[in-house]
Amino acid sequence: MYGTKSAYRPLLDLDNCDEGVIQVMKKCWSEEPTERPDFQTLKSIIRKLNKENESGNILDNLLSRMEQYANNLEGV
Repeated sequence: MYGTKSAYRPLLDLDNCDEGVIQVMKKCWSEEPTERPDFQTLKSIIRKLNKENESGNILDNLLSRMEQYANNLEGV
C-alpha cells in the first residue's frame, strides 16, 4: 500500500557543508536502523567536528534532549 516512495531527504548545499557533517547525516538517514549511529556515537562525532566551535554546551544540551525524547518515544 505504501509502494516504492523513497524517504524524504533535504537537498544539501555540498559546497557550503563540511564533508564530515555530510557523512554523519547520511549515516543517520540510513534505511536500516542498525546502521544508524546511536546518541553516544553522535555526541562523539559531533564533538570532534565541532571542537573549534565555542557552542559545544548548546550542542550537548540539544543532543541530550533529543536522546531523552527518543528514549521516551521508545518507552511509549
